[in-house]
Amino acid sequence: MSFQDVEAGLSNIESPARSAQSPEEAAFANLQSSLSMQVFKIDNNVRGILKLVDQLGTQRDSPALRKSLYAYFDTTLLSLRLTHVLATLGTT
Repeated sequence: MSFQDVEAGLSNIESPARSAQSPEEAAFANLQSSLSMQVFKIDNNVRGILKLVDQLGTQRDSPALRKSLYAYFDTTLLSLRLTHVLATLGTT
């Protein structure tokens, strides 16, 4: 396969979701995708938390900022719990 083939979309590489899979492989691919999405959400939330924490004690500190910080904490905690459940399902 050449670079021109790749540019033209003539790749012979199939994505895992499109190739023929057994039910176990499909379930694993779905679990992997879900875990990946949760890790991405957690990473983004942690970055948001760090940005807000840097603003605590400054002129930007406000009740709205603290409310946003608690919202990030809550959604991150939920994502962590869901990730744990998904990972546990993957080991059984």
